[in-house]
Amino acid sequence: MTESEAMELVAIYTDVAISCFSIYITLTFAYLTVAYLAGIKLTAFQTRAISGLYVFGCFSALMCQYILIRGWGSVLEYAVPLHSVHLWDDDFWITFVWSIEISGILLGLYFMWSVRHPKEQ
Repeated sequence: MTESEAMELVAIYTDVAISCFSIYITLTFAYLTVAYLAGIKLTAFQTRAISGLYVFGCFSALMCQYILIRGWGSVLEYAVPLHSVHLWDDDFWITFVWSIEISGILLGLYFMWSVRHPKEQ
């Protein structure tokens, strides 16, 4: 594999990983919108169903990102111009992405719970 082919593969992997992140953001926005606008009116089954679909979709996006980040991490050794950029470390990005997105999933689920169980005032 030539250096330019490796650079192109890294760019493709990165582009698709960002697309997976945008799917995660879209799912989270849709879930929070449902929670805010209709959360109190949903039945317990509907809440569990929408929450299950949300978690499944988000973890699918996370697994997609994991595979793609590992992919460009394995190709990165051939992309010599990127060796001087320390932010290309695939372990860093996996830890960063997973911690941000799992925190977002948990906060989204908590938001739905807090809408469905409001505090008495």
